[in-house]
Amino acid sequence: MTFGWGVPVETTFGRRLETLLTAKLGHPVRTVNSGVGGYNTVQEHAFLRTYIDVIEPDIVILLYVRNDIESNDAPFDPWSQLALHGKTPPEVIHILLGKSWLYRLGVFGLKYSRSRGLTSLNKNARGLRESMNALSEIATLCLERNVRFVTFFYRPKRESLSSVALLSEISSIGNRYGFPVVDIGTWWGQVEMRSITNSTTDPHPNKRGHEILAMGMADFLLAHDLVRRTEPDAR
Repeated sequence: MTFGWGVPVETTFGRRLETLLTAKLGHPVRTVNSGVGGYNTVQEHAFLRTYIDVIEPDIVILLYVRNDIESNDAPFDPWSQLALHGKTPPEVIHILLGKSWLYRLGVFGLKYSRSRGLTSLNKNARGLRESMNALSEIATLCLERNVRFVTFFYRPKRESLSSVALLSEISSIGNRYGFPVVDIGTWWGQVEMRSITNSTTDPHPNKRGHEILAMGMADFLLAHDLVRRTEPDAR
């Protein structure tokens, strides 16, 4: 989402947010897009821990997405996963089918035609625990560096039990560490979700989706005085 899959870099919400805040505040504002496709909260914390003293941000903005609770187990070796040697016949068939765009389209169509709204959240899942621990570590790191921190929870308009439960978990950590957690599901208004995503099977926001994200973030940051109102002294 943050990386900006499927849209030009100048239309990502980070770049648009930079433009909006610069115009509203009357001084230059710089945003640093550190989104990486496939990162979860654990890797986001590792990135921030490594580069926070290099970037020296005034504020850290986290766009939390539902699949951030998925675990990424190292090492990631796609070549061995796709190699046919040593695989069982069913595994070989699955790998070969995966090379067919028609098969992959069918899998995507089946996946997104199913209702996922009533999926419950397993609070004992390793991925959820790791994500909440990493979120706490991000908040702690920002407090230690005197850096503002805000989390925007990304979800479509449609409610789901898992999204509500996950938002509740994140909000409890926000209350504990004193950072705002914003549910952006209300930002879409009457907009049809399909019109603000790349395609039926690619739910990443398109240019219009990123524009709505940037405007909502800018309004929230300004309304809650979370961005510097005056240009810092360059000396």
